[in-house]
Amino acid sequence: MRLTTELVTTKHADAALFHQVHRAPGIEATVELLMLIHRWAGLALMLNALQVDIDADARISIPPAPG
Repeated sequence: MRLTTELVTTKHADAALFHQVHRAPGIEATVELLMLIHRWAGLALMLNALQVDIDADARISIPPAPG
């Protein structure tokens, strides 16, 4: 979750955090995780561009990246 939050909020990943994520599941799972983050972020951008009205109860807030 920290990697996703950092990528979505800053568009970059801290090297230490990335190494920690990469070390746990391995390279294949890390690539799959990055693809999932990419797909969900792309979907969010598309929904925003199309001004799709999202139910207020379905909204989540992304905390700011630590820094």
